[in-house]
Amino acid sequence: MLTVTQLARRYDISRTVILYYEREGLFMPHFRSANGYRWYGIDEFKRLEAIMAYRAFGIPVSSIAPHFLTVKTIGNKSAFCMTS
Repeated sequence: MLTVTQLARRYDISRTVILYYEREGLFMPHFRSANGYRWYGIDEFKRLEAIMAYRAFGIPVSSIAPHFLTVKTIGNKSAFCMTS
């Protein structure tokens, strides 16, 4: 598990970009700790990689969102899947 800052460093993007993707509904942390830290795991890494691939091809964030669907929320964790 990585924090937002660690995740940003791993993917060489700013933490602001990650938080922007969260605000736009594209990307959510695996969970938030009691102190408010966002924690990301393998599923989130894959999702961020998919978002970054779309962006690398010049696809705007507003066009990426329809390709992702939140299927359910359990507690403070959301499960996502790609739409077809």
